[in-house]
Amino acid sequence: MTDHNELFIAYEPWHIEEACARAARGGKVVCLDFLVEQELKKKNISCISLRDVVDAETGEEAWWLLAQDIAREWYRLPAMKFFQYRDIRVGEVVEPIVAEAYLTKLLYYVRIYTALARAYPNARFSIPARPIEGALTDDCLISFEQRAVTDAARMTGLSFNILSKPAASHARPRLANVWKSLLVRVYGVIIGFLPHRGIKIYASEYWSHIGPVMEQMDDIELVLMESEELGHIPWRQLLAHRIRTRHPNDVIRRAEMDKAIKATDGFAEQWETAKKEVAEYLASVRGELDWSPVLEAFEYLITYAPRVIADIDALHRIMKEEKPDIVLQLASVGGRRHHFFLMARVAAQLKIPSLELQHSSAYIDPRVVYSRVETEYLATFGTDTDSWHERMGRARDRLIPVGSTRFDRYVGERARARGKGKQLLTQCGLDATRPVMLVAVPYSAPNLFHFDSYQLAKFFEAVQAVQNAVPDMQVLFKCRNYRFVGSTREYLKRLFRADYAVTGTEDIFALLCASDATVCGRSTIVHQAMLAHTPLILYGWKVFDTYDAQVYAHTLPFVRTTRELVDTATRIFADPLYREELLVRQERFLEGYSFDGRASERIVELIRRLTHRQI
Repeated sequence: MTDHNELFIAYEPWHIEEACARAARGGKVVCLDFLVEQELKKKNISCISLRDVVDAETGEEAWWLLAQDIAREWYRLPAMKFFQYRDIRVGEVVEPIVAEAYLTKLLYYVRIYTALARAYPNARFSIPARPIEGALTDDCLISFEQRAVTDAARMTGLSFNILSKPAASHARPRLANVWKSLLVRVYGVIIGFLPHRGIKIYASEYWSHIGPVMEQMDDIELVLMESEELGHIPWRQLLAHRIRTRHPNDVIRRAEMDKAIKATDGFAEQWETAKKEVAEYLASVRGELDWSPVLEAFEYLITYAPRVIADIDALHRIMKEEKPDIVLQLASVGGRRHHFFLMARVAAQLKIPSLELQHSSAYIDPRVVYSRVETEYLATFGTDTDSWHERMGRARDRLIPVGSTRFDRYVGERARARGKGKQLLTQCGLDATRPVMLVAVPYSAPNLFHFDSYQLAKFFEAVQAVQNAVPDMQVLFKCRNYRFVGSTREYLKRLFRADYAVTGTEDIFALLCASDATVCGRSTIVHQAMLAHTPLILYGWKVFDTYDAQVYAHTLPFVRTTRELVDTATRIFADPLYREELLVRQERFLEGYSFDGRASERIVELIRRLTHRQI
């Protein structure tokens, strides 16, 4: 018999079998994942649902803010002054990883376990987890992220044991990847013999974003950071712009890594002294928690510092050797891709102008690391975006409204795109002659930054309520890409019997033009839907995402509840005057954006002005 004070935590599909076995012996199961819970219900296994423990919103913002604050403040403490190199704070380089990938996941589970400890004070918990092999990857904090579910139990003082499952074996790099790397290097040598062009750009950008710009500049030589982009570039452009790639990872030699390790010789000893101040800081923000797991993560970052230092030196070497006239960036801050941040900082140190090209909806929440702009200049979607950045303290002369090369192709293409969209709807199995509502599916993960599985299920249930209320309406669910299509279908087949489809990477503008309404959270689809002249409802936002929401809330219907979504959607489909009113408001909103098909021309002019320091 199972101890009746023992609770089994189930949160992944491989836990279902053990959960069933424990329930058969009289044990209790706590389910932290919606799909796992549904599978247990199909097997007539009763469980304590996550929503029986905590609701979707109460206290969530406080935990989310705590993650942002800790990620931003710990390395800024006086005792951590040593943790820098070439005037770049190592903790700031990895702050996005600490905030989004690690702390918001860790505190997501801390919030749950805190509630469980109150509800079941005498319980002992069994938590299944895969053992983490040492040094599986050099991805920063990845092993700490993977064990967040058990480290959170340590932090909250739960009595628990870990049930291990063997970790999957990790394949070696495929031979094809080795050959690809070799071919890229050979190609780079060959291109290097061609005559140089007048203006050299070093860029961390997608070709789809900067290709239209390069095609208008015959005197440009382009050095890309990522070799993956070479496969998307026509040979004519490769040769015309002498396009090569240079990534810091490709130029770090053993001697340089040894130099980086030597530069951190004193870090470990200084950390032992600084650790006390960091621990006191953590205790001051939440004294009831055991912060040992977080201190262990920070100690890991001390040992990870040589990797960052080697990248700093590598970028210095690349820029000194290449002597670019300008650095172009996809983003200033980029999650695990800390090279974005370093590119901007190194360019500033070498007095090379740097420019970030806005490619998606802007973060204008000063509490979030992704709202920072590290480049010297930011090329924005328009004057409206500029105004929000100015409210966060950005200098007006560093914000240049240019529009979007991604959206240039939409101008004058609405009728053609609508025809293509109708064909795509048919290919998806929908009836192109009946009403369609396109729904952008929010990203889901057990993380305070994103929707968890129960919030996503509630989102889908709200959409189902709309379909039930609007006669003959079909729903097209748009995922980020095909990687999320399968998991989305798992949710939907439990809710929708017919009249729905799921899509991944199909032409989003064509689908929007062919749809009769759009439901969207925080996404670039907001702008694309307006350009497609499709009525838009804002739904599916985190309750605390108030800063980003306020950009649109005065123009678009911003709904929070299922009832509000149903009422608004019903009105769009039933009331032509309301529908027209929304479209007029959307057109008025777009007046603050430079979406007129001339973004490439403006960026070309801006690059020339910056390279000649005429701005």
